[in-house]
Amino acid sequence: MSEQPKATDIFDAVEMPEYLSENKNLSQNRTYYKFANYDDDINLPDVFALIDNIVREG
Repeated sequence: MSEQPKATDIFDAVEMPEYLSENKNLSQNRTYYKFANYDDDINLPDVFALIDNIVREG
């Protein structure tokens, strides 16, 4: 089974808080943005985890 693609760049990181503030729909499926395993919905820890991934992979 192949792994689903994940969000990788700053544009994805900007889209996630816009979604959380209910000002925008996500352009990909939820698993694309899911990084933290708190629940099934996208949340702020997912945003922070993506930013951490971006910084570490530079």
